[in-house]
Amino acid sequence: LTPCLISAGLVYCAPQDAPEIFALDALTGDLIWSTDDHSVADVNQLLGALGDALIVSGDRLVWLDKRTGRVAASFPGSTTPIVGGALPSPRGLGRGTISGQQVYWPTAGEIYVFSAQLPGADTVDNTPAILWRIEVAPGGGDGVNVLIADGFLLVASPSRLMTFDAD
Repeated sequence: LTPCLISAGLVYCAPQDAPEIFALDALTGDLIWSTDDHSVADVNQLLGALGDALIVSGDRLVWLDKRTGRVAASFPGSTTPIVGGALPSPRGLGRGTISGQQVYWPTAGEIYVFSAQLPGADTVDNTPAILWRIEVAPGGGDGVNVLIADGFLLVASPSRLMTFDAD
């Protein structure tokens, strides 16, 4: 289950029984926007909101415009996130995190690091640039969950706990 996320007077929801993400006014509960049922159908985690971006993940990492819900960018960018569509490559595998201005997004054996800011004109086909990669194999091939704490990147796989200097 994905808990709701509150930022700048909006409540963002990704209910398990719907393929959309919803933004509700935090005071009134009024619907501000919702995504269509295809653009984020593979998303199952609300990672956070930073600047103008709502960053969500699942099989892909997706930046949504917080004000409109429009998909601003995704990684990988050339997949079709619908049932029966091709799976993205690389495919998200585990829970990512946002720390400072970076998004840490786990895949099988690697963690990709991106800027958390809403990608702009510097993207190619709405695909943001990878800042760097962190190899977590062996032990991370089955996916990992990541967390930043006290300057360390904590990486939990099904079989081990690893730490990296996050600075």
